[in-house]
Amino acid sequence: MTSNRIKEVFDVVMSGEAVRRLMRAPGFRRLSPRPLHPGDEREAQEEFRSYFSAIAISSLPEGTDPASADVWLEDEARLAKMGMQTRVRARRGSRPRVPRDYRSGYCDLFSAICPESGMSAGHVCNRANTDEMNRHLVEIGSAVPQGRHALAVLDGAGWHRSRSLEIPDDVSLLHLPPYSPELNPVETVFQFLKRSNFANQIFATAEKVKDRVEKVWNDSARTPGRIASLGRRGWSRLASTPTAQPAQHASPGG
Repeated sequence: MTSNRIKEVFDVVMSGEAVRRLMRAPGFRRLSPRPLHPGDEREAQEEFRSYFSAIAISSLPEGTDPASADVWLEDEARLAKMGMQTRVRARRGSRPRVPRDYRSGYCDLFSAICPESGMSAGHVCNRANTDEMNRHLVEIGSAVPQGRHALAVLDGAGWHRSRSLEIPDDVSLLHLPPYSPELNPVETVFQFLKRSNFANQIFATAEKVKDRVEKVWNDSARTPGRIASLGRRGWSRLASTPTAQPAQHASPGG
């Protein structure tokens, strides 16, 4: 509620700063809204969280010991020549300006993280498709320690469900409920990398974007502690004795 609206409704004059202080006291913050999708995705999301361990274990190949499996979180991020805009430090009362460039030019980052171990796998490409996903699955399989199995949690993008996927023996797929990016903590990693390395910047060409993304991703792979901290969630683990639940959300890729 703005100062003008408060004056209109309550006939009380308050400064913008006073309104912000009052709103912050009970925990209100300015947050970015997400699109509202049709359906009961909230119920499906809560069910997925509550029964994740059972759903995940049922998605493993028959005979796989859950104790030897690791949860990997997979997604893609598109980065363009013009980085995201964020707040900058400037003198009060001034209007800072940042460069803008809406011309085309972008690359896609395929990435997967294992929050429990801090391991990661990924590559940068010109366009997300099934061929690049197959390349990514090989990368994940190569990163899995011998004797262990990777359960990759990912959304329902077309190249995640393609019949042409070639899934390594030490990798399985578990698809998230529809419209549920909140359930994939790798989004947090993307946001951190974008704010830290691409905010308020313009790159001359798509190749320069690609070079920068590759460097940033490779640098992040050398900080497993940060990856674990950003990606770890209490619910996204494999318990030894999970609560029984039908695995209606489990959809092995292939």
